[in-house]
Amino acid sequence: MNIVHTSNDCWDGEFRRNQANFRDWERDNFDRLLECGGLADTFRAMHPYSREFSYFFRNDPEIRKQNQGHRIDYILTSDSLVPEITRADIIKDITVSTNNPVLLEFRY
Repeated sequence: MNIVHTSNDCWDGEFRRNQANFRDWERDNFDRLLECGGLADTFRAMHPYSREFSYFFRNDPEIRKQNQGHRIDYILTSDSLVPEITRADIIKDITVSTNNPVLLEFRY
């Protein structure tokens, strides 16, 4: 989605208005997508207050160490499937690019 959806999805908790990924209309559209589509942000459903990030503007170990990133990678599911989620995580030990992989597991 490449949206910094909430202040918890931004390393410093601040939105930079009129910059890609931070625009009000982008976040508003994302909110409407979730609401109208009956969808859930799976990571946020499992980690409501987490400040873990999937994107770092430079692939620099120091930036990662200081946790200066954004969460812009989402896996969405229907609200009805949220109770079946067993794990939703950001894989932090794979650092070959600026983005970390995201993981979702369901009960089956």
